[in-house]
Amino acid sequence: MRKALTLLELLVAIFAATLVMSAVYVVYTRLLGTYTQESSYQASDVKRLLGLEILRQDIEHAGLGVGINETALPVEWDSTKSELILRGLYDILDQKTSAWQIIDCSSGSANILVNKFFPGLHVTKAVYLSINGTIKNGLTNYLTCPGNGTYLVYPVFVTAAPSACSLQYCRGITYQVLNVGVPDYCANGTGELVRGIKGTSQRDPILDCVADFDVRFDWDLNGDGVIEQNERYLPVSRIGSFSAADERKRLKLVTVFIVAQQGKRNRKYRFRNQLRNSGIDFTNRVRARVGRNWQQYNWKLIKLSVKPMNLM
Repeated sequence: MRKALTLLELLVAIFAATLVMSAVYVVYTRLLGTYTQESSYQASDVKRLLGLEILRQDIEHAGLGVGINETALPVEWDSTKSELILRGLYDILDQKTSAWQIIDCSSGSANILVNKFFPGLHVTKAVYLSINGTIKNGLTNYLTCPGNGTYLVYPVFVTAAPSACSLQYCRGITYQVLNVGVPDYCANGTGELVRGIKGTSQRDPILDCVADFDVRFDWDLNGDGVIEQNERYLPVSRIGSFSAADERKRLKLVTVFIVAQQGKRNRKYRFRNQLRNSGIDFTNRVRARVGRNWQQYNWKLIKLSVKPMNLM
């Protein structure tokens, strides 16, 4: 006949079970923490990819629909505000702005030679550029010929927004880090990289938890057609005074640097990587902006280099 458990045996069994449950709990919490961290990384990655593609296309299309004799800069970096301004008529978030036509006015009336308007597109105002790219009419009624000749015609839809150009109508797409709508998990001192339309209240968040945002230029300063080493990654202060015509001829590449938080805060984590690229060190900037807890976050330095395709 089997004896019952003694009190000592029962206590030993309870103690052993407690040890096993404690080990299981520790493993579970670590796995859960890893899963939560990885999930937040993946969510950040998806949003970052979408936001960077929008930014890339905005830079690539800067100057589209803007006359070559327009005096406002197609690409402008305001170092005081840390604001990137891209001027043009195309907006990737507004599909109808990709429409265009070639119109022949040699007979005195508008004859559409090439039509890239969408079916049913309602247009009342347009920008007319001569075939050589100069401004013929900054903003006029659609299908009203500004003179004899053949013109490249772009529709204009946001007439309520003030023009970001001087001699014609154009949109000013802006990128700037603002302290608005920042998620709770973002480190103190970080902000949202926000895409806006100059002169309007439109604000579209592109990237969360951004600690730094900077823009540099690859610039053919001497006009020899070759980008020398001393002409790469130049800040605006190194380029000096330049006109829109200079920029169209000599700006070869726009490089954007973004330092963004990846995932949430981890008090046990210590970030030790160098936030350095192309001779530019962002570590001290992030430390100064976020404060003493900055190493408890994982940081990613993003470099995006884009060739503006509509400057010449």
